[in-house]
Amino acid sequence: MTSPMLSEQKTDQPQAREDFRDDRRPSEVGGADRSRDSAGGSRASADGSRDSADGSRDSADGSAKRQARVAADFGKAAGAYDSAARLQRQVGERLLEKMAPGQGGAVMDLGCGTGYFLPALARRLAPATLTAVDLSPQMLDYAREHRPVEASFIAASAESVPLPESSQRRIFSSLMVQWCQDLPAVAAEIHRLLAPGGEALLSTLVEGTLGELREAWHEADPGVAHVNDFLAPGELERQLRRVFPDARLDYECIRLWYPQPMALLKELKTLGARHKDNGRRSATSPGRLRALNRAYSRWRDPGQGVPASYQVAYIRLHKPL
Repeated sequence: MTSPMLSEQKTDQPQAREDFRDDRRPSEVGGADRSRDSAGGSRASADGSRDSADGSRDSADGSAKRQARVAADFGKAAGAYDSAARLQRQVGERLLEKMAPGQGGAVMDLGCGTGYFLPALARRLAPATLTAVDLSPQMLDYAREHRPVEASFIAASAESVPLPESSQRRIFSSLMVQWCQDLPAVAAEIHRLLAPGGEALLSTLVEGTLGELREAWHEADPGVAHVNDFLAPGELERQLRRVFPDARLDYECIRLWYPQPMALLKELKTLGARHKDNGRRSATSPGRLRALNRAYSRWRDPGQGVPASYQVAYIRLHKPL
């Protein structure tokens, strides 16, 4: 399904333009090894085990809270999401084009959101069954009501989908992975769900996304995070290849233009894509917004406004026969 035509440029939703495309294969990001003296090792190990258990509980609690925040934010955005999802349409359509048509079998949209791509998946792939999975029940409700397609709808996290092993021939997932804290767990679940010979096509955002906004906020409100963190390309590849050794990735930069930074902030808010780890709400005070506008002005183009750059990764995963 092609995107509906965008209306004439408005102040809060200007016509998007793709500035450039850059396909490349970034180098791997390495890790540092650390050694420990064996003296006192037993005591350190015992203390470390207790610390590890406490850390695991803290990590699980933090992950659950973040997951709940993601679901709540996107749930609130369900009704207006499509009006602001310009990037999501562009990326999803390009991802869909990478999928060979036909072939039937069971198809899943993992992180389906409002279900925008469900009709297109049904037409292009001619699935025997179509399953829509999303963390947000409100998004699924919107998809049921607005998408004229026969599908099953499941509210679940991408790390734990209540479907049988090897039950899916193909999985489509566009701009969902960046909201998951445990990428290897998501990859393992995709591997579990795929039938032998099946494939998954994913898109996600990587390091450098919203770089202009990050730098401007750093100047306007130093020491406070306002932009979500994204994996470096090499780290994304490393984590995926722990589960899919033959994972194939390519990259693209998409740049959208806005009349002023406030239009970008409004679009992100409408999408439910606010910073997920910062509970402070005073960040949008008038003084900070004026400082943000001043800092962002260095990127202003007289004919186009201010840019927002999105670094997009397209991923192909295949489960061997």
